[in-house]
Amino acid sequence: MDKPKNLAEIWIPEDKKIFFFSDAHLGNQPYHLEKSREEKLISFIQKISKETEYVFILGDLFDFWFEYNKSIYKRYIRILSELMAFTDNNINVNYLVGNHDFWMKDLFKKFFHFNLHFNPVILNYGKDKVFIAHGDGLNPKDRGYLFVKRIFRSDLTVKLFSSLHPDLAWAIAHNFSKTSRKYTEQYSSSEIEELKKFSKNKIENEHFNKVILGHTHNPEITSFKNGEYINSGDWINHFSYIEACGNKWELKYYSKTEK
Repeated sequence: MDKPKNLAEIWIPEDKKIFFFSDAHLGNQPYHLEKSREEKLISFIQKISKETEYVFILGDLFDFWFEYNKSIYKRYIRILSELMAFTDNNINVNYLVGNHDFWMKDLFKKFFHFNLHFNPVILNYGKDKVFIAHGDGLNPKDRGYLFVKRIFRSDLTVKLFSSLHPDLAWAIAHNFSKTSRKYTEQYSSSEIEELKKFSKNKIENEHFNKVILGHTHNPEITSFKNGEYINSGDWINHFSYIEACGNKWELKYYSKTEK
């Protein structure tokens, strides 16, 4: 299992509201099939951009992401323009890359002013010490994925992939994403349990009060003796998110009719 030595630490006053969401996987279906859920996500983004100063995107907002120097996948134009609502409202956004969108470079830093994280982060929120990650690579039993993860995130792989024409690259990426989803679904039950064990260990042995993850697409709150594990779920089937304000942490489900 990857063990980053120095994790970024973030401090947010406990009277500030924070939103967490993940796993929309935009682009994993033809546009006409996922248009309605993208519109629901956009409605959510517009809503919370008026309610908070802090947002955490816990990865896999996109089903695949690769940054060329001068090319952007046109399928993502709408959601990218809507993410500017965060920028326009001076919202502090922390984006933790997932296993489908880890090939990010500087677009979100330079133009959106997001804080981009390739490793887990520690949030100090009032009295709470919170471990936050996408959730991939935390299961030590999944050696196959951990091996593949190192290969795909290597400088050589990125260099080779960047030499492909964007149209070819996206076609290859979609096929790979389909394979990855089948693999994840096959082991989803065991993955869910392993992340619970991981969270329990963080809380009991490393003195975290909360562990916040995505990745499994399974929204849940599991309480332990000294803390909680909360999973943000997804924006494919559940339309779920986490809202924190002071000492109150809630797992919620978005309805487009919300104002």
